[in-house]
Amino acid sequence: MNTRNQYIAGVISYLCLGIFAVTVQAAPAPVATYTFDNSFSAQETDVVAITPIDPLSENSFMTDMVFGEERVVYRFDGNRPFDEQAGLLLLSRSALGNSNAYSVELVFQFEADESDPDRYKVIFGVSNRQSDNAFYVDPENRLEVYPDLTANDTFSYDTYHHVVLTHNNDDVVSVYLNGVLQVQGTSTSMDFSTYSNNPERLIHFFVDNGSEFSDGRVALVRLYDTELTMADVQEISSNPFERCTATFSANGTLLVPCVRITNEFGVVSMYDAELQLVSSGGAPSFRLISAQQISVSQVNNNSCTAVYSNNSAVSLPCVNVSDIFGGVTRYSADLELIIGSSPLTFSLKQAERRN
Repeated sequence: MNTRNQYIAGVISYLCLGIFAVTVQAAPAPVATYTFDNSFSAQETDVVAITPIDPLSENSFMTDMVFGEERVVYRFDGNRPFDEQAGLLLLSRSALGNSNAYSVELVFQFEADESDPDRYKVIFGVSNRQSDNAFYVDPENRLEVYPDLTANDTFSYDTYHHVVLTHNNDDVVSVYLNGVLQVQGTSTSMDFSTYSNNPERLIHFFVDNGSEFSDGRVALVRLYDTELTMADVQEISSNPFERCTATFSANGTLLVPCVRITNEFGVVSMYDAELQLVSSGGAPSFRLISAQQISVSQVNNNSCTAVYSNNSAVSLPCVNVSDIFGGVTRYSADLELIIGSSPLTFSLKQAERRN
């Protein structure tokens, strides 16, 4: 190991000993992720698919530019009457359970409608389309949790936005636009328990109980079974499609959310993994604590996906390590299997700081 790698390894070891109390935690893991890559399936296992609402048979998958990258998105195309609106339907109970603390993250756009610009356009609601109380873009082009909370910044049309709504057990709702907190306050509009007519905890995206509908395109819907903090939202908004960055915390835990393994027949499998520091002297070593198979589609084209190859080495393109000031520095790293170890244990072979 060269001097630079020894230094980095030393820094990692130092952090793992808990010398610094300040730790930056990764955002909570989502419980349901839909990226619409020609599929309505969730990336997570044992989670229901999201259901298209397409009464006019005009919806379609299409390729579009989203935040500077070409992606497949889902375009919803309908009309204003109730039974002609287009969007998505999700049975959230399979992901959220019965908790009223949740967060919904979206990347979407509404297409401009010059014929009737001065009206509400619904983003989503939890009343089973039985109430006006929902999450909208209002006639002044601001995000609004009707009728209680209205944002300040303008929501622009024909462009993709990263939008997050959080809800906690005290009915406090927070709304974020492109990583910036827009409004926070108390509202029962987004509380599932408000609506006795929605026992299945359905979430309707982009379709209204009346005529407040707009065509649009959606690139991401993601659910969390907790209230995201402002720091969480800022972290995920920087690149909402990158969910494969490994994180190394001061307690010695190395979380690797995406690991690609290709067997001798060329079949690709994906896993998330948790490792724990077991030795900080010399080259640090990490013992595999757990691994769980995940959907291949979740990480198939992610530049931060870790790769396990030749039954001996793990390449980690992206590892976030907290520093002494509470900031985060990103590294790439290579781990090497310690032959004969049981459970599997890997030593840090090299690490390089990424720009």
